[in-house]
Amino acid sequence: MKKRIIRLFAATIIGLTACSSPQNEYYITGKVSDPLVEGKTVYLFTGLNPNQIDSTYIKDGKFVFESPIYFTDYGFIQLDNDHYVEFLLERDTIEVDLLNHTVNGDHLNQLFTSLQRDEELVSKAYETLASEFINENQANYKDNIALEQALDSLEDATLVPNIKALNLKYFTGNENNMIGVETLYNLRRILPVKELEPLLRQVGLDIEGHSIIQGFLAELIDEGPTGEGKMFQDFAVKQDDGSEVKLSDYVGRGKYVLVEFWASWCTPCISELPYLKAIYDKYKDRNFEIVGVAIWDNPKRSIQAITKHKIPWPQIVNAQDIPAQLYDFTSIPYIILFAPDGKILRRGIFKEEVLSILTEQFN
Repeated sequence: MKKRIIRLFAATIIGLTACSSPQNEYYITGKVSDPLVEGKTVYLFTGLNPNQIDSTYIKDGKFVFESPIYFTDYGFIQLDNDHYVEFLLERDTIEVDLLNHTVNGDHLNQLFTSLQRDEELVSKAYETLASEFINENQANYKDNIALEQALDSLEDATLVPNIKALNLKYFTGNENNMIGVETLYNLRRILPVKELEPLLRQVGLDIEGHSIIQGFLAELIDEGPTGEGKMFQDFAVKQDDGSEVKLSDYVGRGKYVLVEFWASWCTPCISELPYLKAIYDKYKDRNFEIVGVAIWDNPKRSIQAITKHKIPWPQIVNAQDIPAQLYDFTSIPYIILFAPDGKILRRGIFKEEVLSILTEQFN
């Protein structure tokens, strides 16, 4: 389900405090109890597509960030790739516990933490329900794909309505701040953008220019040259071995091609691999191919992840921001399904939709 796409940022920091300096500055202090990290670099990122805006060194178990701020957005602190904290970068006093991934402080960050906690409770309740369903019914399904379809139906009937109700509750009264952005982002993960139109009409001036909101509005107004039914747009990426790989090496060559844009650090990308592998095994001999395109990632880590997770389909690594700019998306995993003639059949679909779409096409 939702769980934010960027889940990479990490630290073994015990606590961190951010204070607003004069009007247009942020001031973040933190401490690290582990002497092994002394002298290491801590990074501050913003945005769903991580953009590094600051870095500093740990000295005597502490670090400080101080810089002008001209916008509010998602904030992340990174020390390594195993632990992280996310918060809302605001001109206010906040306290972030990176060990427990919690945020205290200004009103928006309190709401942010509360929303995450409530969503976690909803998700855990569904996990318990799904586990009970599997234990009671697994023997009744002939294969894992049939079981996944049954679980999809269960999710649609239970989890999705609860996630929708929860985010609508938090959206009310926050139409002009980052909680409004966050809830609309969460809702887009489970709803067609058309259903968000009444909510998008309510957003205030402070957030209507945010890239996420602009992306949704663009979907409503004009899908542009990469909308469904349009011919694919090609791109080329140089690989580590010096070769050049193009999207057209796979798309438009007489097969249905599912292209998944992913990264090694993206937990949802990795978690959906078993589902995609099951689909790949079912359709790989039926005029169907999957192609992975690693973006926003270190190519060596992409290659390591391909080997570690034994991903069987072809890959284009080191694409960085090229596909996202060309196909106008801002989060991963992102899936586009191309028809045999190279036209965009479906885009922005979730793994749960892939099987039903392919079943329809092949039947």
